[in-house]
Amino acid sequence: MYVPNGNGTECGMLKFIQNNGHPVQDLMKNKVGRVKTFVPWTPKRKMESTAILQPGDDNTVRVYSKGAPEVLL
Repeated sequence: MYVPNGNGTECGMLKFIQNNGHPVQDLMKNKVGRVKTFVPWTPKRKMESTAILQPGDDNTVRVYSKGAPEVLL
């Protein structure tokens, strides 16, 4: 069983997914080599973003962002 560590919110989400029968480690393996761009979190921007080429569809890139609600909105 995958044991997440790091940011408390991210670990909580991963544990929730895992506790609902989804193999987190397999989901994470699917993104290896498919990350196109990563913009790290900074105190000034208060958000981070990752662009990932979708597995099974080399024509689709999906962007995931996380950060302060007022910044994301």
